[in-house]
Amino acid sequence: MVVLVILIALVLTAPYLVQLFGKDTTINPADFNKAIAVLNQSRKSQGDGHEANAVPTYKKADLKEAIELNTADSAKLTELKGIGPSFAHRIVN
Repeated sequence: MVVLVILIALVLTAPYLVQLFGKDTTINPADFNKAIAVLNQSRKSQGDGHEANAVPTYKKADLKEAIELNTADSAKLTELKGIGPSFAHRIVN
């Protein structure tokens, strides 16, 4: 009898528990762009000589053409901002 009551309680509260504890950890591009703008703005406002603690400025890579990652070699990958020769070699391997 007690097991039945517990089972019924779990079935009735399951949707609320999922809603309460289920978190959406995805971020859409609009929210990402807002976050980047806030980070860049905070860096501009820190003009007090504390460059060591400043938030780095994030920029999107300016691509002239799309790069096919499955067929790209390390030379092509180094054209991307933030990817050096060593990292490009690790990606290819």
